[in-house]
Amino acid sequence: MIQRVRKFFGIQEDKIKIEWMDISTILTIINVTLIICGVAWAPVVGIVNAIASIIILIIKQGHINAYVMNIALIILNIYFLKG
Repeated sequence: MIQRVRKFFGIQEDKIKIEWMDISTILTIINVTLIICGVAWAPVVGIVNAIASIIILIIKQGHINAYVMNIALIILNIYFLKG
């Protein structure tokens, strides 16, 4: 099964590489879950995650869509922080 997935996506590496954006995505999912559950400090986690992602994108010269997404996440988390 794993070999079929690797072949389908054209994955050549034997080991799984976890990068910052993978961790950021997991943190964003956790952030959304905490906001839905009504945890008061959840927007702070989202803001810190988005700012850290923007810094990493600046260092690695990321794509514009990633910048826009993280700016949108900051705005959305500020909205929930005030609400």
